[in-house]
Amino acid sequence: MRTSEQIKAEIEDKFGFFPTFFTPAQDNPQVLENLWQQTLAAYVGNPLSSLFKEKFSAYLSRYCAVPYCMVCHSCSLLSLGVKALDVLELLETPPPTETEIDEHLRVLNAHSDKLTAMEDWSAEVEESILNCSIFTFIAGNDAEYYRNELRLLLGSTNYQHIVSFGCYVKTCHVWMEAHPEVAYSYQADKRVINNLDALIEQAPGLADFFRDYREMVRQEQLNWAIKIAQINERKRTQAQIMQLNADLQRQTAELEVVNQELESFSYSVSHDLRAPLRRIEGFAVMLLEDCDQHLNTQGKEYLKRMRVSTQQMSNLIEDLLSLARVTRGEMRRQEVDMSAIVGAIALDLQKTQPSRQVEFVIAPGIVANADRRLVAIALENLLGNAWKYTAKHPTARIEFGTVNFSWGQGNPSAIANTQSLMPNPPIYFVRDDGAGFDMAYADKLFGTFQRLHKNTEFEGTGVGLATVQRIIHRHGGRIWAKANVEQGATFYFTL
Repeated sequence: MRTSEQIKAEIEDKFGFFPTFFTPAQDNPQVLENLWQQTLAAYVGNPLSSLFKEKFSAYLSRYCAVPYCMVCHSCSLLSLGVKALDVLELLETPPPTETEIDEHLRVLNAHSDKLTAMEDWSAEVEESILNCSIFTFIAGNDAEYYRNELRLLLGSTNYQHIVSFGCYVKTCHVWMEAHPEVAYSYQADKRVINNLDALIEQAPGLADFFRDYREMVRQEQLNWAIKIAQINERKRTQAQIMQLNADLQRQTAELEVVNQELESFSYSVSHDLRAPLRRIEGFAVMLLEDCDQHLNTQGKEYLKRMRVSTQQMSNLIEDLLSLARVTRGEMRRQEVDMSAIVGAIALDLQKTQPSRQVEFVIAPGIVANADRRLVAIALENLLGNAWKYTAKHPTARIEFGTVNFSWGQGNPSAIANTQSLMPNPPIYFVRDDGAGFDMAYADKLFGTFQRLHKNTEFEGTGVGLATVQRIIHRHGGRIWAKANVEQGATFYFTL
């Protein structure tokens, strides 16, 4: 093992002086040798450019509790031709953000063919590598992604030179902080003797920075910690949202499969029920016609009730099949003349009961981008209901048109006024002045088999409005209603 004097002589020969950095170890040859070999391998012999090493050292020294390393390396930068004001700007600049590092990585990617050989690094490339290196050393575990990117871009060898140099700088900081007796002895360092006065003269702010940097960096670190915490919280929130979205998509897909299976089942069952139902009705008719003389009055009444029940069942099956069809077919959106469809339906309804006094008020020129077949089914159900529930009034009025109103923050059915506060999307309505209903039961309106009136008052299967709602939902719209008992009802919907 060499003596301390031998090691000291080699250090003086290499630097031209013996830096006070080594002074605490000069009585311990083993430690001195260790420090010197680290300095030779990671600092002196490191192939990174001198400018890169001094900038990297000076900046990382901001995070050292004593100013020795920062002052010495700042003086070295002046000797390398860096202006004093640029040294001050380097030291005062906050650490780069993730956004800035992303931009530096883009620069490096654009010059990826010139990153393997250090001699090919341009000033722009070296500046980007410097910022990325600073970030990866300061950000710790939060910089894992950027460390991997830098390693891939620079190659393993160049990346290891940067890592070994950064580790050496940190070792120097720990060494100096552990020996406060020499922490402020930089005045004896040849680099400081030769350059500090000129450095302070050209950039007086450096004197204040060297004196007060700890408080500035402490506040900076606090802000950095807050920022990192916010970023991590945002990442956690984003991850939770992504997981929730994935779960929702999975559940939606599963629900769609279940719905398709239920619709297929409903369609199949309804379709298969029609044949035996027709046979039942057929046999009932045959009994009435062929065996009339053998049946008493009560038997004939039973057969008549059977025929009425089978007809009701047949209507229900047809409605269920219609409900299944509206969700099974492919939608074909096009410009649809809603006014014309309503007019045709109104004409058909009037032909069924020409004696009724019903006035149809149809706003002209209403068009929508929709599936014509499905919209016609929805309007047939809505207008059919209006026709049915006005039947007990001597005169009636049925309207079709559009209104606009503010959706507000609550129930969209709570119309504030008819003034246009939100012109899009258009809101269509079908209004009548018939039986109406109690709004307390409005939540049951669109349920399958749900009816708000007795079958003895108004016939129906309770499937029509459920069909309408499915059609509206397939168009991405909404449907709701307002009504009062014996004052009519209005159904609003969007497409």
